[in-house]
Amino acid sequence: MSATPQTFDQVLASTYVNLADERVGTQIVSVTDEFFAPAVRMLDPKPAVFHPGKFDDHGQYMEGWESRRKRVAAGTKLDDVEEVRKFLSSRVAFFKVPKYIKIIESFAPFTTPTGKVQKFKLTETMAKELPVSSSS
Repeated sequence: MSATPQTFDQVLASTYVNLADERVGTQIVSVTDEFFAPAVRMLDPKPAVFHPGKFDDHGQYMEGWESRRKRVAAGTKLDDVEEVRKFLSSRVAFFKVPKYIKIIESFAPFTTPTGKVQKFKLTETMAKELPVSSSS
């Protein structure tokens, strides 16, 4: 018997602290894009509700927040592991830069028929391929 999304949400809310909540002092420090809605809406603790016909300066009113997706320019190949490591090192804390990086050409072997990436398949495959011992 599986839990409904509401039951799952209730379990999460009663077990963990939501750190993305303005009530605990979370603030938006920087955004790259607020095309669809102001980023501060992401911190509202109330459940998002769709309001048909309600519009603001961004168009259709959204209680959540989403940025436009950033795409790599057509023809750009990210095939140099050291370039990826250098890029990450300049943007995230040193301890967040992955120790192992593998560039794959396609997610196809790791997806469902509808195209959703199955992260557990990625994890299983990488666990077999990476030079990590299981005794640590």
